[in-house]
Amino acid sequence: MILLFWMAAAFAVLVSLLIVLPLVARRENSARGGRGLAVIAYFSGLGLGYIAVQISFIQRFVLFLGHPVYALSVVLLSFLLFRRPRLDVVGATVPTRVLTLGRIIGALAVLLLVYTNSCPTSSIRN
Repeated sequence: MILLFWMAAAFAVLVSLLIVLPLVARRENSARGGRGLAVIAYFSGLGLGYIAVQISFIQRFVLFLGHPVYALSVVLLSFLLFRRPRLDVVGATVPTRVLTLGRIIGALAVLLLVYTNSCPTSSIRN
């Protein structure tokens, strides 16, 4: 537990030195103003959301495959392999004016509700 704490502390220091500090220094030198922190917050949220989705897939695949290493390998490989074709299909079929923020959030909410209600919870609890 102590090792985990010190690793998290070292990671926080490295992130602040290698990512946040250069961005803050660049912000002070530029004339754009306060957009830097908003950009950092946006991409941090995007990355955390992507990691959260991967973790949920890994947890489900551990139950399916029986071993955490297999689940990690399958999930990470599939996310990496199917990223590009998914982007090609979305970019080719959906016009940009259809993808507004409200519609995307609504579609995600509906998808999460359907997914949550379709998962059998009784088999997980037993």
